Amino acid sequence: MNLHSRLRFACNIGMMFSPKTLLRDRLKTVLQDWSCKDVEVAFPYIWSLAEWEDALKEYPVRVTLINTPLGPNGEPGLAANANMREDFKKSLDLALKYCKALNCTNLHVMSGCSDTASRDVFLSQLKYCSELTKPRGINILLEAINPSTIQNYFLDSFQKKLDIVRELNLPNVFVQFDVFHLSMFGHTSKDIINFFRDNFKTIGHVQVAQAPKRNEPNLKGNIDYKSVFSVILETKYAKCIGLEFKPSSFDHSHL
Repeated sequence: MNLHSRLRFACNIGMMFSPKTLLRDRLKTVLQDWSCKDVEVAFPYIWSLAEWEDALKEYPVRVTLINTPLGPNGEPGLAANANMREDFKKSLDLALKYCKALNCTNLHVMSGCSDTASRDVFLSQLKYCSELTKPRGINILLEAINPSTIQNYFLDSFQKKLDIVRELNLPNVFVQFDVFHLSMFGHTSKDIINFFRDNFKTIGHVQVAQAPKRNEPNLKGNIDYKSVFSVILETKYAKCIGLEFKPSSFDHSHL
């Protein structure tokens, strides 16, 4: 199955490289060595906008997805935080500056943890996000994150995330469909395939990695990626698939 020619992949330049690798070198590898035109990066904020501008001039990849920033104390997002509503809005302003500069059209809004979260606050903030991003052509994405990756994350199940997307029923709020997290929640490959097929219209972005080690999806593990990719092709999904995995080796010789 020649997937590269039939599906649109985005390399996660945060996870697929050593932290010491320069931004321009990451983009050069993706564009020239891997012949991939799309990237995603959870936290582009570790590089200045000037650094991004210079790197993208030299290596013009498409930045398909970024996350909202972490909180001031490293919180995994602030959107549902009942005590930091204005802090979230400031973090959203920063995210939108980066979206504009990077021409990025997908923004993963991170909820934060359950101990400070309010569902009502989260819904209100997402409506606020949608109002700001829709005129800019930016989609809002929601992702459920398993507890082995982030303990006590507010969006702690696929159904919880899906319910919120459906309740909001906003034209630019979508599901971020992370196959790794679904597997780590205990869902089988059959479950994952059914989730994708049944909720196809709500999905704005897909991410893949093998479970449980979060490494290359073509390695052996808990997920039957041959079947997963088959259903993605079957539905004619045309948006990006993020390669959000930790490579077995940062020399990338095996990729």
